[in-house]
Amino acid sequence: MLGVVVVPEGKQGAKGADLEATPRPIECWRRIEKQNDKGTVDLAPVCTIAHTRHALQSYGMSSLQGFHQVVAMPQDQVKFTMSPLQGAVVVPQDQLKCTMSPFQYVDQAVAVPQDQLKSTVSPLQGFDQVVAVSQDQINASLDARFSLDPSSLKFSATIDDGETMTGIMTPPTVNLLVQYEPFQCFFSLHFVSGSFTYYTIKVVGGKPVAIPHTVPIDGWTLAFTVNLGLNVLDNVPPEIKAKILVPGSYSVSQLLMDFTTADLMSFDPELSKTPGIEVPLGKDPERDDKIGSFIRIYLEQLELSTDHNILGYAVTVPDPSVANPIAPSFPPTSVQFQTMAYQGDLPKKVLPGGLDCFLFLEMTQNRTAPHTVIDWEWNWVQPPSSPPGPREGGCMVLAKSVFWDAFFVGRATFLNRMALDMLNRVGWAIDNQYSTIGDDDLPWSLTDSDPPDSALAWTSAATSTTQTWDWNCTTSSDDPFRPYTHKSDTQVTVELDTENNAINFSANTHVWRENHIIIEAGSQAEDDVCTIDATVQWGFVFTLTSVAKGALGVSVAASYSPPKTSVTMKKDSNYGHFEVQSDSELSANAKAHLDCVMGKLDLVDDVANAFKNHSQFVFPGGGTFFMKDPAFNDAGDVVVGLTYQQE
Repeated sequence: MLGVVVVPEGKQGAKGADLEATPRPIECWRRIEKQNDKGTVDLAPVCTIAHTRHALQSYGMSSLQGFHQVVAMPQDQVKFTMSPLQGAVVVPQDQLKCTMSPFQYVDQAVAVPQDQLKSTVSPLQGFDQVVAVSQDQINASLDARFSLDPSSLKFSATIDDGETMTGIMTPPTVNLLVQYEPFQCFFSLHFVSGSFTYYTIKVVGGKPVAIPHTVPIDGWTLAFTVNLGLNVLDNVPPEIKAKILVPGSYSVSQLLMDFTTADLMSFDPELSKTPGIEVPLGKDPERDDKIGSFIRIYLEQLELSTDHNILGYAVTVPDPSVANPIAPSFPPTSVQFQTMAYQGDLPKKVLPGGLDCFLFLEMTQNRTAPHTVIDWEWNWVQPPSSPPGPREGGCMVLAKSVFWDAFFVGRATFLNRMALDMLNRVGWAIDNQYSTIGDDDLPWSLTDSDPPDSALAWTSAATSTTQTWDWNCTTSSDDPFRPYTHKSDTQVTVELDTENNAINFSANTHVWRENHIIIEAGSQAEDDVCTIDATVQWGFVFTLTSVAKGALGVSVAASYSPPKTSVTMKKDSNYGHFEVQSDSELSANAKAHLDCVMGKLDLVDDVANAFKNHSQFVFPGGGTFFMKDPAFNDAGDVVVGLTYQQE
């Protein structure tokens, strides 16, 4: 196909490079202009640009890309009245010499393999989550399901006048690539053996006589086009639409429901294969009409049945709320469907189309879907490897705005409470250097009352992947004999580290103490002053590790720096209140005590339990898929590999 880009009058100046501009969603995938009586195409707009279909769109990408109109026509049907020479001399390409630098006014260019490029653009393109399942994964699951029940592979359809079609089949298959139609796919029935009998009327001796015809259907494939576009679904009965658009339902049963709903299917004789018949499909109207009748009867039986029967097999789609053992943290509230072609060279032993995907595009929290279709941004599955890759059968991608912004950040304030507890613990250790401070229920001592949960909210967002929280207090006493000033502060940072597939938490705990002992000696007062400054830096690294029954697993590793302490003394008297230790001895003692306190704390266990209780994330589809290898992509979305469980 040749793409013809049409720019209306007043919009001249389009360039070929503009065709690769930022893509946008497309509502209409084809517009064909009517040919005139001379066999050429009427193009009323002023400026036209020819471009190959590959540059215009790889399947799944928007074809308009900022232009007002695109006309797609077979290249051999496009005629140009402009000479291709335009005053130039035609020279074979291998004899051309170009003096233009490949840098094209760029000072330096670096070529990087595509698989090594990093992009912070989310493949979700505004959707909250996408579940992608490959064609190979769907067909393998269909094969496993139907192979377990031989009765499901029997086909039978009867017309009222006794004409019948019966057969034995192999499991059905799907083909997800329908060029230029992202909402359509093909569903095929494959016959091992069988036949159909129909009658034609022939006049014999002036009387109509029914002539029987029996046609074997061994090796036949009957193909159907399935249309799952929202414009089609809006026109089906509400009770059927409700069974198809089920957010969070990804089972093979759900796919069968989607692919075999009569209102969405149409028999496709061009894609069907009927070996053994003398007259091809499309050449025998009476016979073809009978085949169409059998198909219509079969589809009507599907539609009218109490349960949704496919190939005589009752399909009951499990309720997602029952199928998932643990309720998802953010259950999807709307869904729409699309297919997406795999881009790139297929590896060996991978059949064409095997890595094309069926996409469930979903929103959460009753948010409105941003588009009706998404463009190609990456391959939702990756080729087989050794060991198997995380996205070999499909994947679920959850938006950063859902996992990080809406879920984790709001619940991660428990880390700020832990930072306050640590600050209180360090304060106790400094103020009571000769006591053992390790109890879980250590009394709060920094201020009159423990700060409420409302004080734990993040105080600033340095970037979209970093949150910070600060807390400080100052207490003092004007006691005439033992005045003091105590300052305590902590700074907390939590960061999404996509490079290392982790969430980093770090805290800086700092206490400063100035204690006085004032002794009246005659007309003068002697002041002994001891100043202690201590800092403890600590934190955790949370790494995504696994998914069990939909629940995200996280490993926790603690980081702890030895405390930094300094102690200074000023002695105006000889009464010996701080007489036993020098500055260095006091500092060493404070450090040793803090090390002892920290060594007795099981910080990893504490934070792991807190994380599980406060921030355990659960994905939808836990009862349908095996999930593995959770990871962050460069945009901060969570990506989880999927394979179907056997239903």
